[in-house]
Amino acid sequence: MNMIGELPPYTADTSLPVVLNAAAFESFFVNMRLLLEFLVMRRDLRSIHRHDYLPDWDPEPSATVRRMRKYDYRFVCDQVSHLSKKRITRTGAITVNIPLARLRELAGAVFDEMERFALALREAGSEELAETFESYVRQARTRAASG
Repeated sequence: MNMIGELPPYTADTSLPVVLNAAAFESFFVNMRLLLEFLVMRRDLRSIHRHDYLPDWDPEPSATVRRMRKYDYRFVCDQVSHLSKKRITRTGAITVNIPLARLRELAGAVFDEMERFALALREAGSEELAETFESYVRQARTRAASG
């Protein structure tokens, strides 16, 4: 979670070489995809998933969760795919910069949902795991606020 909290400003930092902007961009979206898969997508038995911790827990249906599943996940996957036509602008350039506000919005939605997951862990009696996930969110929010 620290990656999606800390990387957004580096995706467009003109003091860095362009290759490092691209690396920050790609790392942000790879980590975002993994977190969305963990939190809101159906289980893939090859990956660690929320059901490994809470077998019956799914996010509460909400407009945010629906957006994360239907729009955000596809958008994130399009950014990870180097050959996605959605990354090409009208001028033919490949888009490597998404507005900082959009990156922070995506991260904030994941942080919020991870806090709900941690609360469900606590309610299920998994205090230690709840504290671990809560600490991940606190650290990531702190890193996001400092950037």
